[in-house]
Amino acid sequence: MATTTTDRLASLDAEQLHRIVVAHEAAKRARFSAEYLRARVTIAGAPEFAQASAEFTEEIMELMDRVGYTGGRNTALATIRWALLADRFRDSLSEEEHRALTASFDAAAVPAA
Repeated sequence: MATTTTDRLASLDAEQLHRIVVAHEAAKRARFSAEYLRARVTIAGAPEFAQASAEFTEEIMELMDRVGYTGGRNTALATIRWALLADRFRDSLSEEEHRALTASFDAAAVPAA
């Protein structure tokens, strides 16, 4: 089974959080894809969305505090939260939609070489 975003979250450090923010900002400048936007609408319409979002927000904030990340906290929070939500609601998304929501996390959440 593939490693999920949730599985990888606890091992992130401040540098990886920064790279996630940079990757997200680059994607935003290039304009988000239709799949990205459609996935967010699909997930936001799920009855469990608010509870899952609140749980992930708390978990991500604790991580940022623990590793001392003080950079683009709002962007990091939103980007990681949508990636976690994409995993949680994966059965409601197409493969392309899931990939669109997790792309910034996947591109940046690997340890630096």
